[in-house]
Amino acid sequence: MDISTDNFQINNINFVATSNHVYLAGGYFLKLTEGNKSINNIIIDGSVSGKRLLDIGIVEP
Repeated sequence: MDISTDNFQINNINFVATSNHVYLAGGYFLKLTEGNKSINNIIIDGSVSGKRLLDIGIVEP
């Protein structure tokens, strides 16, 4: 899966799901696009049928 916004793209996101867990597999990468180059943090939030399954925060190092 890829995520694309005006400011950045996250490519090659792979999730592995079991009945009780969702795992984020390695190999994804972040690419800044033509928009604003000063991004402080990124939050990825996911849910299925109203049940929150994923909450990932990436903060500027």
